[in-house]
Amino acid sequence: LLQQALAAARAVHHIAGVEFDEERDIDVMSDVKFIVVTIPLPLGLLFREHEIGVWVSRVIPGGNGAKNDVQQGDQLAAINGESSVHASIDEVAAKIS
Repeated sequence: LLQQALAAARAVHHIAGVEFDEERDIDVMSDVKFIVVTIPLPLGLLFREHEIGVWVSRVIPGGNGAKNDVQQGDQLAAINGESSVHASIDEVAAKIS
């Protein structure tokens, strides 16, 4: 979970155009929120890869992701109950299509 939280923090900082402070401690219990969403296709989301898997790089306004409160910077932790940690975009696309 800590690696997923660090990846999320790096992604959010990347989006904001600021450098992430690698020295800052992350409290997984208070700094990270895990939620489960069921989103119908088409998702209306664009993904990017990083060292721990895939994150949401863009949410299409009015799309199914936006309607389900998915936000830019969110990390994809699982698809249909299967871990997506360390998955590539191609592997994620194969699981959701």
